Amino acid sequence: MDPQTPFDISAQPQKSKSSKQATKFYQIGLVALGVLTLVLFIFVLVLSSRASINDEKLNQATKEGQDAGVAAQKTADDKKAAELANSDLRTYTSPVNAGNFEISLPKSWSLAVIPNDKGSTISGLSSPDFIDTKLDQYPLRFALKNQAYTDVKKPYDVLAKGSAGNPAKMTSKEITVSGVKGTIYTGQADPKIPNGTVVLLPIRDKTYIIQTDDNAKYLTVFTSILSTLHLNP
Repeated sequence: MDPQTPFDISAQPQKSKSSKQATKFYQIGLVALGVLTLVLFIFVLVLSSRASINDEKLNQATKEGQDAGVAAQKTADDKKAAELANSDLRTYTSPVNAGNFEISLPKSWSLAVIPNDKGSTISGLSSPDFIDTKLDQYPLRFALKNQAYTDVKKPYDVLAKGSAGNPAKMTSKEITVSGVKGTIYTGQADPKIPNGTVVLLPIRDKTYIIQTDDNAKYLTVFTSILSTLHLNP
C-alpha cells in the first residue's frame, strides 16, 4: 500500500447481513436443543421415579398379601389343631397320692409320667412326637410341686415385674382352672424357653404347674388341654 494513499475502510471485507442472521439462528437453535434435552431428561427422570415408587408399592402389596395368607393359614391350622385336640382325646388320671387330677390329651400324643421327680409328687411330659427327656422344650409339661404356691410364684413374679435396666420378660394375669384361682405367665420363662406359657395353681400345700414351651406351635392345643384339666383341691 502506498503510504501516501489514505486508508480506505470500504476496501475491507465485510460480513454479509445474511451470514450474521444464520449465525444467530444457529445459536438460537443450539439453545433450544439444550432446553429440549433438559426437558426430556427431567421427563425421563420423573417417569423413572414414578416407576420406582410403583414397584415399591407393588412389592409392599405383595408382601402384605403373603403375610395375610400366612396369617390366614396359621388361623386355619390352629382351628384344625384345636378341633382335633377336643375331638379325639384320652384322659390321664394321676394316683390318689399324687393329687388325683385328670387331664385329657390328644390320642396321638405320647405321654411320659415320672413319679417323685425333682421335688414333685409327680411330673409328666407330652408331645405329638417321641418323648426325649433330655430336650430343653416340650409341647406340654405338668407337675405337682411339693412347694407352696407363693414360693413357686416368686421367680415368675420377678420375671413379670422386671427392674431398672432389666425389662420384664413375662406378663402375668389371674386365671381360673377347674374352679381354682391361679396365675398364668406368658413370655420368656428362661433363656431356653423364649416364648412359652406357664400356669400355676394352688393345691393345698402344693402347686400344680402346667405349661407349653412353644406358644408359636402349641398354644392353641395347650389352651384346649388346659380346659380339660380337673383338679381335686
